[in-house]
Amino acid sequence: MNNKLEIKKAQDTLIDLSFKNERPTLQVNCSFIRTQAHSINLLKLIAETKHPILLCFGHPQLQTLIDGTGIHNYLMAGFDNENVLIGVSFFNQMGTGTFRVLSQAKSVLIFPQEQFKFNVSEIQDFELVRYGMV
Repeated sequence: MNNKLEIKKAQDTLIDLSFKNERPTLQVNCSFIRTQAHSINLLKLIAETKHPILLCFGHPQLQTLIDGTGIHNYLMAGFDNENVLIGVSFFNQMGTGTFRVLSQAKSVLIFPQEQFKFNVSEIQDFELVRYGMV
């Protein structure tokens, strides 16, 4: 079975991030990509986009292999099928070899660590506000 299915072109999208604390909702422009692939290489996607990346996985498998080889100072927030935060990963590969994360998330938001002034673990969930036209 081919696990490296084609990834559709990114669409500019607007999402609302809600937080667990009293922090107000934050609107974020991002590049939205929906894919059936269950193995993803992030380095090329990051190079091709100018916004944070929201990846949504449409495959039926429980886990997705996310390759973060060569990525430095990026965060990845993982969300379940109801867009609720289930985990956070930090990509900062310094050595040689590969760096991969096996995730059960149905969507992930990937962005540079310095981009936002909040603790990523305080995210509660996200909502798609506008798709394809930011």
